[in-house]
Amino acid sequence: MAVRDTKCDGNLVYVFFEADLGMGTIDPTPYRWNESGCGTTSYWSNLKYNSGTKLGKVRVVTCVDDAGWDTCYRSGWQYNR
Repeated sequence: MAVRDTKCDGNLVYVFFEADLGMGTIDPTPYRWNESGCGTTSYWSNLKYNSGTKLGKVRVVTCVDDAGWDTCYRSGWQYNR
């Protein structure tokens, strides 16, 4: 997983997964922050997640830590088949 600061506006960026556990339960994984600033990319590999139940689907969420509610973008769901 990676997140890049492309806007260079002084706001931090971060990324995480959302796991759909069914029955309306969406479980966010820990946030991974890029605190290095303008034009940099932060990378993480070998991440693990244990839902404790059958995992139906996941999506990636990238966010900008800006004023008020953070601005976030969500990918489409990837189904566990």
